[in-house]
Amino acid sequence: MAIVKFFDAILNSGVVQSFRMAVKSILSNKMRSFLTMLGIIIGVIALVVLVSIVNGGTSSITNTIQSMGNNMVYVQFSDDVPADIADDEKHEEWLAAKDSFASIGMEYSMYQDFTYEDKTDLVMLTGVTSEYFDIRGKSILMGRILRAVDCENNTKVCVIDEKMAKNVIGYYDCIGEKLTISETEYTIVGVLDDNENSLENMFSFGYGVYVPYGLIAQDSASGWMNSCTLYISPSEGYSVKDVTTEAEEFFKQEYPDCEFEVYDISYIEDAMGDITSVLSIVLGAIAGISLLVGGIGIMNIMLVTVTERTREIGIRKAIGASRGVILRQFLFESVVICLIGCGIGIFMSWLLLKVGSLITASLGVVFGMDPTIVILAVSFCFIIGILFGLYPANKAAKMKPIDALHYGG
Repeated sequence: MAIVKFFDAILNSGVVQSFRMAVKSILSNKMRSFLTMLGIIIGVIALVVLVSIVNGGTSSITNTIQSMGNNMVYVQFSDDVPADIADDEKHEEWLAAKDSFASIGMEYSMYQDFTYEDKTDLVMLTGVTSEYFDIRGKSILMGRILRAVDCENNTKVCVIDEKMAKNVIGYYDCIGEKLTISETEYTIVGVLDDNENSLENMFSFGYGVYVPYGLIAQDSASGWMNSCTLYISPSEGYSVKDVTTEAEEFFKQEYPDCEFEVYDISYIEDAMGDITSVLSIVLGAIAGISLLVGGIGIMNIMLVTVTERTREIGIRKAIGASRGVILRQFLFESVVICLIGCGIGIFMSWLLLKVGSLITASLGVVFGMDPTIVILAVSFCFIIGILFGLYPANKAAKMKPIDALHYGG
C-alpha cells in the first residue's frame, strides 16, 4: 500500500504534471515542433556520425599497425652488416645475456630480378632465419615455412607470397615448382597467406620471396635497396619500450663500429591517437555549433509560443499558479523538444552507421556507435534545452496576470 501511495504521489507531482503538459503542447502542433527540433536532430547526427566515423577509421588503422608487429623491437642496420649477425649461436648468446629478449629473428632484403618459365619481373628477395616467421606473425597458406635445418644448411628452398603464387605461378598449390633468382634456382616449399589490410603489403613493391639468410648474405652487391633488420620480441613482464632501451645499449656495445637504428612502431599508434583526439575535438566542435544553432531555433519558437499563450498564462496565474510553476512548464517544454530531437538524431545516426558499415565492410572498416558520444549528445541537448529555454520560460513566469489577461494578440 505504501508503494502504491509513493508512485501515486510521483505521478501527481508538479514535475510529472509539467512534463505531461509539455508533451501535450508539443503534440498539439506536430509540424512546428518537428521543424523546431530539426536543428537538434541534424546537430546530433553530425556529432555522433562524424565522431563514430573517426573512431571507426582509427580502429581500422590501429589494427593494421598492430598487424605489422607493434609487439616487437626493430634493429635496422644501414650499411656494414656484421658477418655473425645471423649466427644461431650468437642469437642464443644474446638471449642468455638479456632476460628481456624473448626471441630474435632477422631478415636481409634486396630487390632482384626473377625468372619463372617465360616470365621475368622484380622480386623482393628476403633472407631470413627460421624464427622470422613466428616473430613476424606470418601465416602459411600452402606448404610450410623455412625450418631451422634449411637455414643451417643453406638449402635452396623458398617461400613465396600469395600474390606471387596467384599472378606468376598461376595457382596457390605450387609446392615443388622451381624459381630462378639471380642465377640461383630455388624450390618453392610454401606460400604465405597475405594480409591485404597490412601496411607492409599495401606499400610493397613487386613480389616477395623468402630464402635462408646464408644464401644471400654474401651476395648483397647483386641487389639494390638492401636492408638488414633484427626483430626482437619482449619477454613476459617487459614492455616494448624496455626492450627498445636495452637493445640500443646492448648493440652499441656489441657492434660499436656499425651504424644501426633501434625503434618500435608504437609511436605510430601514439601519433594516430593524438591525431584522432584532435580530429574528434574539431569535428565535435563543428557538430556542437550545429546544436547551438538548433538551440537558437528552439528559443525563437519558445518565445513565439509564450506570446501565443499569453492569455493562458494570465488565467493560470489568476487562479493561483506560482511563478515557479509557469517557469517549470515552459522550461520542461524546451527540454523535452531537445531530448525528443536528440532521440530521433541518435536513431538516425545508428541507421546511417549501419548502412555505412555495410558499404565499408569489405575494406575491414566497421562503424560502431560509441556510448560515450551518445551520453555526451544527450547531456549537451539537455543543457541546450535549459539554456535556450530559460529566457522564454522566465519571460512567461514574470508576466503580470492583469497584463496577460488584457493581451489582445
